[in-house]
Amino acid sequence: MITMAGMIGVGKTTYTNYMAEMFNAEPLFEEVSENPILDAYYSEPTKYAFSLQIYFLNQRIKSIKRGMRLDRAILDRSIYEDALFTQVNNMNGNISDVEWNLYQDLLANMMDDIRIISENTNQQPELLVYLTGPFDMILEKIKRRGRSYEQVDGRPDLLAYYQQLYTCMVNGTKATIRAQKCRLMLVNTTSSILKVIAKWLLN
Repeated sequence: MITMAGMIGVGKTTYTNYMAEMFNAEPLFEEVSENPILDAYYSEPTKYAFSLQIYFLNQRIKSIKRGMRLDRAILDRSIYEDALFTQVNNMNGNISDVEWNLYQDLLANMMDDIRIISENTNQQPELLVYLTGPFDMILEKIKRRGRSYEQVDGRPDLLAYYQQLYTCMVNGTKATIRAQKCRLMLVNTTSSILKVIAKWLLN
């Protein structure tokens, strides 16, 4: 099982499709269109942040379990970004300290269940691909995909939130990922996908 990680808009869906085709694997995507909270969160983050992150956590655990039942699977997002986004919402006052502590406890319990399944089935992530890229490029990709609630035009607060996430991803998430027991590949999305695949095959 291969898992993607990276900032909003960095290209996780694109790379998931490429790598799924290359390795004849099943791509497992985050179903944004079916998310009942995401749009509301962008309008009222204080009201919906905790519900959104619990929703994401539940969906991510489902994807991991499904991926572990397949011979080859690629997940388009890791659980580590979810924890980071929850922490950032706590830092910004959208999630209380009580809710943040509850989230961490729930995450730890769920990860214990995943570890037990992994030990029993001998299935675990083989590779975690951490995608990076220039902040301006990420903003351009967010603009191109056209989700109205993600657009920063006229919303300096949302632009500042993206900048905060970007900085936290660079400074915090890579260190967290490195601590996990799976191979890590850092990929700058300005590189050719063929070079990325070649790097993986050579390693």
